[in-house]
Amino acid sequence: MGAGSHGFSWSLSGQGTLRWVFPNILLPDSNVNEPRSHGFVSFRIRPYQPLLPGTTIENIANIYFDFNPPVITEPSVLVAEFSTGVADASSSELVLSPVPVSDLLTVQASSAIAAVRIMAADGREVLPSNTRGSGSSIDVSRLKSVLTS
Repeated sequence: MGAGSHGFSWSLSGQGTLRWVFPNILLPDSNVNEPRSHGFVSFRIRPYQPLLPGTTIENIANIYFDFNPPVITEPSVLVAEFSTGVADASSSELVLSPVPVSDLLTVQASSAIAAVRIMAADGREVLPSNTRGSGSSIDVSRLKSVLTS
């Protein structure tokens, strides 16, 4: 359960019906005091598993004021999506060449580079390089011996 603008109690029932009760909230009518006529509640859910890509989760709210009929909100729709790829960065942001490299790595960026750190797969920093400006060439020819030790 998340935050609420006023004290509340909640309950979960049926097939995922979440109910909040704000006892004695006493919001003024929006015609009398518009800023103080608002309230909110926030929450997070964990959907039933397995959740497959393309599954649609739809949420609506029935908001009751006193004993009046409910105000029914427009549906909030979420489509499950599980991206595992990395989005391509704009080619103007950072360019490394050649790839693969065996001797001299050229680094070009659209803005200033303060430092380049070359890391091994195990997380060790194997070749620090203090660089200034938007481009640099780094001698990586000794990395083969560093990585095998």
